[in-house]
Amino acid sequence: MTCSTSDGRQVFIGITSDAHWQRFCEIAGRADLLADAGLATNNQRIAERARLMPELRAYFAGLTQEQAIGLAEEARIPFSPIAVPEDLFEDAHLAATGGLLPTRLPNGTETRLPRLPIRIGEESFGLKSDPPGEGADSRDVLRGLGIAPDRIAALIGAGIVVQGE
Repeated sequence: MTCSTSDGRQVFIGITSDAHWQRFCEIAGRADLLADAGLATNNQRIAERARLMPELRAYFAGLTQEQAIGLAEEARIPFSPIAVPEDLFEDAHLAATGGLLPTRLPNGTETRLPRLPIRIGEESFGLKSDPPGEGADSRDVLRGLGIAPDRIAALIGAGIVVQGE
């Protein structure tokens, strides 16, 4: 289940077994849920989703994402913080594994871009080039699509295609 937390973040929590449920209830201090005979087995909890999910979402809404993750780690239940793209730049795993490649944007800003998560044997794919400026490759791209030079010039002249520097 995906839960919103008190700090405006989200976390996915996977309580998928009776052992997960027991550990979650104990760590979360929810003896009331653990004692509920109608929630004793995974199949019962699935049947009671309409009642149970709002209760669990309300519980996690009272925690920060960090607290929710800490609870899931302590209870040894599957979880995953739900990230937004800008979180990639601070991701410890990406930083430690070389998953972010340095690049320079057309305006001169130095930043990092995610590496393609593909390996073929021992080969991984690095950065081929820095991102081009607006329209920098227009003619080459259109030529590669088989568009005739006079048609490309007409498209640029009409302002339909941007030709960069």
